[in-house]
Amino acid sequence: MLQYIGDSSKIKNRVRQHCTGNVESSALRKTIAEEMGFEIITVKRPSGSRKKTVNPLSAEKLISDYIQSGKWKVVSCPTVEEARDFQMSLIPQSPPEHPDYDIALHMKTSTEVGGDYYDFFPQEDGSMYVVCGDATGHGLNAGMMVSITKAGLYGSDFDTPATTTSRLNKTIKAIDLGTTRMSLNMAKFNNGSFDFTSAGMPPAYLYKHDFGEVDEILIPGLPLGSMKKADFDLHSFKLNSEDALILISDGLPECVNHEGEMLDYEPVKNCIADNGNKSAQGIIDALIDLGNSW
Repeated sequence: MLQYIGDSSKIKNRVRQHCTGNVESSALRKTIAEEMGFEIITVKRPSGSRKKTVNPLSAEKLISDYIQSGKWKVVSCPTVEEARDFQMSLIPQSPPEHPDYDIALHMKTSTEVGGDYYDFFPQEDGSMYVVCGDATGHGLNAGMMVSITKAGLYGSDFDTPATTTSRLNKTIKAIDLGTTRMSLNMAKFNNGSFDFTSAGMPPAYLYKHDFGEVDEILIPGLPLGSMKKADFDLHSFKLNSEDALILISDGLPECVNHEGEMLDYEPVKNCIADNGNKSAQGIIDALIDLGNSW
């Protein structure tokens, strides 16, 4: 018997969304897929690599049949709800005010403890660090990873994104949450430029206002917690007036519609190109509309 913890009214959508992730990288996804008899298909990522995932075409019917069979037990667990509330308290609910930057943020919340994380770290010299991360999987381990990441960053000396990320990696690896990892992009904004490093995250997007173009910033790197001794590349970029940097997790580009089609990264890049001349909130609103219409 499988046990679902959360809002029973959203069970079909939550399971369908969860199972569209990489089955091979999550014991939970694999268990659900095997228990419910999901068809496993291979999907090609934009990078050219492949992942095994559940075919969402028949997912909702299988979930409905499974619930009706009585094999699925739905439980609303206050402990998990409390854990999720605690996790949400770790994430800024509004962007910081900064004299040089227009900042906006958005996270689509779920009914369970997740691994999404973002944060802002203004420095005394006027620079600012921005972090966007995503712990693998869902549940308490992912929530714990977010807590460890935030604590590690608040206790860190911010010198460069690469060295800060390297120290954080050692902390996460020492605590060891098994197979749970933290993917993370980190940028340092200062005086019309930004330094950028990445640890296994999707690309960031730099909108260049003068040209109306979008550059994709994809820097190879292992997720935090993979290896104790890991180096992270550091790259520097100009940030002119009216330019915009957009940091995302894989939730939007890898969202799947009811026909089983993945949105993918190219429509996200095109949306930013079409709306990059708007305010920070305007760009986010356009990306939200893109996901909702898909």
